Amino acid sequence: MADSNEKKPKLESYLVYGMVFGLFVGSIFSTIGFMLEIVFIQVAGAGIGFLLGVVIGVLLYFIKVR
Repeated sequence: MADSNEKKPKLESYLVYGMVFGLFVGSIFSTIGFMLEIVFIQVAGAGIGFLLGVVIGVLLYFIKVR
């Protein structure tokens, strides 16, 4: 029988951490794009980092819950 007092992880926590770290990595990519004068990376770096952070956060949540 399962223990009903077991704490379950919250999806919101994983999403927030994923967003924060994704934006951090995305800003680093944007900075590198700025130094190399690659306009696409300058513009899309933060968005791509945000997207990857959210996806990784959700995947970690489902691995933990499973």
